[in-house]
Amino acid sequence: HFHFGRCVDVNNNLGHFHTVRCVDVNNNLGHFHTVRCVDVNNNLGHFHTVRCVDVNNNLGHFHTVRCVDVNNNLGHFHTVRCVDVNNNLGHFHTVRCVDVNNNLGHFHTVRCVDVNNNLGHFHTVRCVDVNNNLGHFHTLSVLMLTIILDTFTL
Repeated sequence: HFHFGRCVDVNNNLGHFHTVRCVDVNNNLGHFHTVRCVDVNNNLGHFHTVRCVDVNNNLGHFHTVRCVDVNNNLGHFHTVRCVDVNNNLGHFHTVRCVDVNNNLGHFHTVRCVDVNNNLGHFHTVRCVDVNNNLGHFHTLSVLMLTIILDTFTL
């Protein structure tokens, strides 16, 4: 169920993107009450502002997903403000941040959180996971573990 789907999927674009504000929702089996952002994959151009969220193959329930997944981008990113949630089986009530994986570009500001393959319940996740990044990071607020298990699984 999609209550709001307002945005843009930009794949394999070679041009320059000054503002990308929306959302790609692919193969989601869960319920999405609000999805407001952008998936940018394999883009070789320059991105000055990327403000939104990619939600792929999520089986859980997502009440609010507001941010950006940037994977394998070779361009420059001046501002990346949001969240990538891939293959999560748990429930996510609020996910507000950024996953930056294998990016070769420059990142001036990375403010959010990557939650991958987590089986637990996450009520609030507000920070940044940076994995295998070869670029430059000028601001990193909080570093989170990539694999977080809920207490009942321990």
